[in-house]
Amino acid sequence: MKLYYFDTNALYKHYYADEERGAPFVKHLVKVSQHPILISTLTETEYLVCLLKAMRDKKLQPNQVKRLFERHLTDVSEKNDPLIQRSFLRVPLQPDYYWQARELLMHYGGISIGTLDALHLALVKHLNIHFEMCMVTSDQGVLRVCKDLKIATLNPEEYN
Repeated sequence: MKLYYFDTNALYKHYYADEERGAPFVKHLVKVSQHPILISTLTETEYLVCLLKAMRDKKLQPNQVKRLFERHLTDVSEKNDPLIQRSFLRVPLQPDYYWQARELLMHYGGISIGTLDALHLALVKHLNIHFEMCMVTSDQGVLRVCKDLKIATLNPEEYN
């Protein structure tokens, strides 16, 4: 069973960035996926930051930020309940992921990944032990690390 994990740029493309490359692919993937798309608590926090930045840049009004984030929250489940079909399943960050992220940063320091990228990668690396994971992102640094870690990827910007 293949499970998809969205980093923040994929989630942003799904809800807000219709004009961005790859947004139609991301929306299609959410629609046709047989299982909820995995996201983390970190993904949601970063997504809110992206919306707030769009508001500060005068691309969104405060009521639009609230509406977009609330829409996302209605699409998320805390647990995989077959009776409640949601588009996304929230996976919490475990304390061990911070240590794994630090190791990833030490090992891949020459590749352009930051702290938050390393946390996404640590979570997906852990999940990949138990499930066939696929990281959905257009972040080039994350894509390079996933390739090295033998984690499947989908770059939505390649499907425009």
